[in-house]
Amino acid sequence: MIKKLPFLLLFISSYAFAQDADFFKPDSIRKTVKAVKISTNIKVDGLLDEPEWLLAPASPDFIQIEPYQGKAPNFATLVKVLYNQKYLYFGITCKDPLGKKAIMASDFVRDFDYTRHDLVNLSIDAFNDKRNAMVFATNAYGVQRDLLSFDDLYYDIDWNGLWAVRTNRTDSGWTAEIAIPWKTLRYPKRADTVQSWGFNVYRNRRYTNEVTALSPFPRVFSATHMDYAGVLTNLQPPPPATNIQVDPYF
Repeated sequence: MIKKLPFLLLFISSYAFAQDADFFKPDSIRKTVKAVKISTNIKVDGLLDEPEWLLAPASPDFIQIEPYQGKAPNFATLVKVLYNQKYLYFGITCKDPLGKKAIMASDFVRDFDYTRHDLVNLSIDAFNDKRNAMVFATNAYGVQRDLLSFDDLYYDIDWNGLWAVRTNRTDSGWTAEIAIPWKTLRYPKRADTVQSWGFNVYRNRRYTNEVTALSPFPRVFSATHMDYAGVLTNLQPPPPATNIQVDPYF
C-alpha cells in the first residue's frame, strides 16, 4: 500500500523553510562508508565477533538531528559494512553508558512504530537518483521494520523484504548485525563493476529522544530525503536478479 503521511503535506516547497535556522542545503562533500568484500559468510548473531569485521573501516561520526541540530552526539554510533557474493552485511554498534537499562521498546511487532523504540534505520538509494530509497530498520531486540520511500513523500509500508537481523544488548549499549541478500535489493545493471550508492543511517535513543544520523539532514525532513544522504562505496554486487524476492521471513 502506497501512503502519503499527513504531516508531510507541510512540505509544500523549500521556500517555506528558507528562513528556518534548522534548514540547510546538502553538504557538497558527502560522508562516505567503505564496504569491504569478503569470501566468507558472516554468522548473523548480533555479536560482531568475526575477524572479518576488523577489516571494515568504521563510519564517520554521527551528528545530532534532535534535540540539538548539528551538535555532536551524546551517544556514539558506529557502522561497518561487509559483503560477499550472496549478502550485504551491516554491523552497527550503539554505545550507551546506561546499557540495557536505557533500551526502550513498546512492542515486538514487525513494522513497529519507529517513534516509540530504540532503533537504527538504514536508507539505501542504489540508483543514486536522490529520490527513492529502500529502508531497513531494527529495534534493539531485532524486530524488523522495512518500507520503500518515494521522494520522502510516499511510502510503501506493506513491502516486506527478505533479510535477517540479530541484536545483542550489553551494559555498554547494543549491537545489530544485518544480512540483506542481493536479490532483495534493487540496483542498476552497469558495465562498471564497482558501484557507490546513496546511503544514510539514523539512530533513535528513545530514553532521551536523541536522534543522530551518519549524514545530517534538516529535522523538518526524514532520513529518506536522499539528497542529504552519504555514500556507500566500493560495492561489487552480482548481476541484479530478474525477480525481486519479497518474503517476511529469512
